[in-house]
Amino acid sequence: MKNLFLPILLLLALAACTESAKIQVQNNIHNSRMENINFGSYGIYSSLLPGETSDELTITELRKEWPMRHYLEFYLVANNKQVYLRTQEMFTLDYDDELLIVIDDTTVVLNPLN
Repeated sequence: MKNLFLPILLLLALAACTESAKIQVQNNIHNSRMENINFGSYGIYSSLLPGETSDELTITELRKEWPMRHYLEFYLVANNKQVYLRTQEMFTLDYDDELLIVIDDTTVVLNPLN
């Protein structure tokens, strides 16, 4: 019984130190598909057609990792051409947040490879 108590206590302590938040991305760019969408090291969604919204992604991390500040990075595909882009704006996600990032024709993006 003693051997079972310690692992359970450790799991409870670890769970008390973690927090979570939810994030989604919406593609409102006309005639362009977004692919390989990432928020920092978190893969949000593989491909979004115009007008689509990704499934909600729950991010769970240790409390010391919050808040997170990252660019949204993705490939934009239009007319059989693909370019790697990231938003100029950094987005902040804090625990217990529900963040919806809308990318549209007026969103300022840049190609970090140039």
